[in-house]
Amino acid sequence: MISGCIDRVTFFRREDGLHADVVDFKTNRPLRGETAEAFAARLRAAYSGQLAAYRRAVTALTSVPSERIVTRLLLVNDGTEVVI
Repeated sequence: MISGCIDRVTFFRREDGLHADVVDFKTNRPLRGETAEAFAARLRAAYSGQLAAYRRAVTALTSVPSERIVTRLLLVNDGTEVVI
């Protein structure tokens, strides 16, 4: 069993059906001298498993197909968004 708390899920309809946007808020900051691309890659590596679990949970609970679910990190320090 996996335990977790999804910070925010927004559902919306498009022509092809129901979609979901899953957002996880984070307070991470780049390392000194780390480029934006390297920082985003580090975040993706660190959190891809967590957001994959959230995607599976949303699909299981709502029947929204996984290909219609966007998962992303939102960094609260500066508003940076990283799609995973």
